[in-house]
Amino acid sequence: MGIFGPVPNDTWAVLSGTSMAAPHVAGAATLLLAREPAARPSDLVAAIAGTAAPVPAFAGVTVSGGRLDVAAALHAVRATPSPVPTPAPTPLPPPPAVPDSPRAPLPAAPSLPAPLQPAKLKLRRAGVREGSLDVLARITRNATGDVDVAYRARDRTLRFRAPIEHGRIRFARRLPRRHRDGGILTVRWPGSARVREAELRLRAAAQPARLRRDAASLRDGHLRVHGRISRRARGRVRFELALPGGATRRFAARIAAGRWRLSTPVAATSGYLSIQFTGFRRARGGPMRGEQDEIALAEPPAGR
Repeated sequence: MGIFGPVPNDTWAVLSGTSMAAPHVAGAATLLLAREPAARPSDLVAAIAGTAAPVPAFAGVTVSGGRLDVAAALHAVRATPSPVPTPAPTPLPPPPAVPDSPRAPLPAAPSLPAPLQPAKLKLRRAGVREGSLDVLARITRNATGDVDVAYRARDRTLRFRAPIEHGRIRFARRLPRRHRDGGILTVRWPGSARVREAELRLRAAAQPARLRRDAASLRDGHLRVHGRISRRARGRVRFELALPGGATRRFAARIAAGRWRLSTPVAATSGYLSIQFTGFRRARGGPMRGEQDEIALAEPPAGR
């Protein structure tokens, strides 16, 4: 920005250069600031540069392209209001700490009751010897307590209870004289929370039936079982198949010439088979006692 000033001999000289212009512009800025104390530096620059008188010689040489006009700048200066700073958002206070309260335990899902186990009640021996009823039977070790026993002969029934000890039922009971030629023995397990109830009913006598199982299988939806028995035996061999879940299927096979055989469809892949001959009263040589056998069956894996 050029500065004009008087010099001797009433002539005008042009003082040029930054060093000469700077103090004059600084002084003009001071006058503007005295008039408008709230003016910001950008307000002073705008007033001074915007009111400079154009000088063609200064065009493109100085910022304003003219000479300083302090009077015009004093009338033009205006204080621009300072922008109101946007207040920073006040952070929300953290939620009050809630002490942990004991949570009520979730209700347990109802569990399905476990299927009852078969009792596996099996009669090993039921004879009448020297005036006593001699019995040996087995039952699963999960069965505890007593079994109910009934012995019926000549229209009289003798009832009592026998203890289970480590999966065995064993007793010798003295019989009245008229009951010593044999009778019908019933052993009943009443059941428990874990073991299914069971009952066997056989003739107790001195003569054995010699019941034997030769083979038994559960394959391709068929139950097949066959075996032998004394040639003096008559009647039927009976079968009870306990299925998983509690269902029971019953079958029978006729005895012929000391042999018996069963082949029947069964909708199951596993089960517990009880084989039973209940006895024969009019067998040659005297009453024949009942006997029992048992076996757990399962369909073999595919390919076998």
